Amino acid sequence: MLHLTAQAARLQGKKICVLFIDWEAQFSCTIAHCEKLRALYADVIETFYWVALPLTTQNALTQYKPQWQCWEPGTEWVRQPPPWAITHPGYFSFYQPGMSFEAFVSHFAEWFSQRRPAAVLVGIRADESLNRFMTISSQRKQRFADDKPWTTSAPGGHAWYIYPLYDWKTADIWTWFAKSGEPYNPLYDLMYQAGVPLRYMRICEPFGPEQRQGLWLYHVLEPERWPRCASE
Repeated sequence: MLHLTAQAARLQGKKICVLFIDWEAQFSCTIAHCEKLRALYADVIETFYWVALPLTTQNALTQYKPQWQCWEPGTEWVRQPPPWAITHPGYFSFYQPGMSFEAFVSHFAEWFSQRRPAAVLVGIRADESLNRFMTISSQRKQRFADDKPWTTSAPGGHAWYIYPLYDWKTADIWTWFAKSGEPYNPLYDLMYQAGVPLRYMRICEPFGPEQRQGLWLYHVLEPERWPRCASE
């Protein structure tokens, strides 16, 4: 989605902003790819919000600690954030230490809008999961317009979520990359070589209910980082 958005911005002479949530326990391939895209589209990116703040999400690995917090103060981190990352808790006026990921992105949309109309593009697809399908297709959602079913109103009433890839299938994505030749996260190649089916190739927070099934990849692909991930 970033490729398409940035290329459209170039053609129209516009600027865009990018939000990236750095989950601390992420593959080196993913971080390197994000750095590459940040540099590749620097000419059209007005602000790259590389967020490395303590955020809370699900921990499906243990019943004793059902939540996990990235960049938790007072703990040994899996890796250090890049120098350009947002690490100061006062950067965002809405931020509360340890707030959930869902709360953060919801508040971010309203903060980003500055109480003016704003479009927040989200790269989720309807066929990824039932939750994502309902996020886009629910009849309870307010649309920007009746003929734009791939839009929903963000909390606060000023920003709108736009889902430009809502009807893309997995085959559509890889066909686009094959035809365009644009760079993609090389972690997908490593997953393929490790025998991971396409439907399970998810890159997200590491310890959620779905993502925990891929934790073994840390042990295989990044053995030097695995002990720190396992101790989280």
